[in-house]
Amino acid sequence: QVLRLDPSHKFFTLICSGIPQVMQDADVTLELDLLREQSDVTADVRAGCGALVQEAYGRGSVHNLCAILVRLQWAGNEHNYERKLASIEKAKRDAAAIEGSQTESASAASKRRRLEAADRVNAQKVAAYEKAVSTGDVAASHAADQARKEAELEKMKAEVEAAKAEAARKSREEAAAKAAEALKRMREQDAESDEAGGAEPEGLDAADAFFAARRAQ
Repeated sequence: QVLRLDPSHKFFTLICSGIPQVMQDADVTLELDLLREQSDVTADVRAGCGALVQEAYGRGSVHNLCAILVRLQWAGNEHNYERKLASIEKAKRDAAAIEGSQTESASAASKRRRLEAADRVNAQKVAAYEKAVSTGDVAASHAADQARKEAELEKMKAEVEAAKAEAARKSREEAAAKAAEALKRMREQDAESDEAGGAEPEGLDAADAFFAARRAQ
C-alpha cells in the first residue's frame, strides 16, 4: 500500500506492537503531537517518543517498547500549525483526574446514603412485621395458611394412594384374566387330545378295530 504525503501530514511514526495493545491511535497521535521542546526539534522528537513509551507502560504494557518519530516540515508558513504545549495539557489532565476523583467520591457518598436509607426502611419493615406477629394478627394468618397447606398435602397423599390402589386392582384383574385364558387353552388342548385318542387306530383291519373299540369301552 502506497501513501502519498502532503502538507496535511505533520508526522509519521513507527511503533512496536506493545503500544497499540494498550493505547488507541488517537491517544498515540495526541501524545506525539504535543510540544515539549520549543527550541530543539531533535530533543522534542526524543521527548515525544519517551513520553509515549512511558504512557504505554503506565497503561499496563509489559513489553520492551520502542518508537520512531519522523516530524515533517513543509515549506511555507501556510503549512505551519500551532501545537499544544505538553505542560499545559498535562496540567489539564491532572485537573480532570482530580475532578473525576472528586465526582467519583461524591457519587460513592450518594450511593452510601441511598444504601443507608434503604437499610433504615428495611429495619422499619422488620420492626412492623415483628410487632404484627406479637399482636397475633399475623400469627393467626400464618396458622391458617399452614393448616391450608397441610390439608392440601393430605389431599395429595390420598389421591396418590387411591391411584396406587387402582393400579394394583387393574394389575390383579389382568393377571386373573391371563390365568383364565391359560386354563381355557389347557382344557381345549385336553379335549382335542381325548378326541384324538378315540379315533380308529391306523394300520388295523376291521376285526382288530372292532376288538380295540370293545376293549376301549
